[in-house]
Amino acid sequence: MKPISELTYLVLARSAIHDFDINMAIDWAYEMVALGYDTPNLLFLAATSKPANYFEVSTYLENALKELGLREKSEEEALASYGYYHVLEIARGEDVQKNLGAIRYLHSDAYQALLINFFLLNWAWGDLNYGNREQEYWPGATQDNIEGLVIAEANRWLEEHNEFTIIIP
Repeated sequence: MKPISELTYLVLARSAIHDFDINMAIDWAYEMVALGYDTPNLLFLAATSKPANYFEVSTYLENALKELGLREKSEEEALASYGYYHVLEIARGEDVQKNLGAIRYLHSDAYQALLINFFLLNWAWGDLNYGNREQEYWPGATQDNIEGLVIAEANRWLEEHNEFTIIIP
């Protein structure tokens, strides 16, 4: 099984991302080609200059996904894929607070429940950033340890939720 670009989780969630940056699809294609995937539309997409025209790139993106045997996610699946991507980024220590904040935009009761700890950690961090010495959302969280707590929670969550893994046929 070949690895995939983590951006695959965002590209497949395009329908749920209201301000989807089509240039991300070019980055995704480039990463997929670097990982050894080779289809006509993927290659064209990877070679496209940025900034790109949304409508032109969308067609190549849709075709590249079909060539790889992938389909864009339904609204609920897209929300899960979007959340999963940001948890992966947090676990890697990438822009932890920014990725934690992105999760709060999930507007689905099902995924809010699944990701509730990230909502609580986001609110705790917000209180701490606002200058509060204490917060009531995450026991023991302080300005000094909040980032580490968020990363630890992301790693714990990923161990429990590997059902989101995407496999290319």
